[in-house]
Amino acid sequence: MRHDWYTLKSEFTAGNWITVADFLRDRDIKDNSRTRLHTKGWLDEKRQYQEDVSRRTQEKVIEKEVDIRLRQQKIAQKIQVQGLQKLQSTESDDIDTNTAFKMIVSGLEQERSALGMDGKTDIVQQNISIQPKTNLDKLIESMSYVEVLGLIAELKREKEHRVNK
Repeated sequence: MRHDWYTLKSEFTAGNWITVADFLRDRDIKDNSRTRLHTKGWLDEKRQYQEDVSRRTQEKVIEKEVDIRLRQQKIAQKIQVQGLQKLQSTESDDIDTNTAFKMIVSGLEQERSALGMDGKTDIVQQNISIQPKTNLDKLIESMSYVEVLGLIAELKREKEHRVNK
């Protein structure tokens, strides 16, 4: 009996069989020396395939999370700007001052949450001058938060790509 080994290999690689022997048994294929010659390396290729699927899934999850955080951060910044504009356009005794202040605080909280900084209220900023500045320092200084998050996501993807080569 002749078998389409290429198709069988694809089926095994993408399937739920743990061993080649289990797969052959399910397909009623005799496990002899000729069969083992055709199936040599299948288990290693299955492991590689599973690792690739896992890596690609993780990359998509990371990209989706970054996209969500960037979108949420943009919305939070808009809320802050609207609240600040409202606060600047009202008199101090106007009732809308309280609403504008709440918008600003809410926008700040939402932005921090979108950036993964929620719950961290004890942040101390310290400016340190490093001379000479590297090209990366210059690049980051010229970027917005959104662009920095995008850069971080790209660096993560590149790191994963290099690790899995």
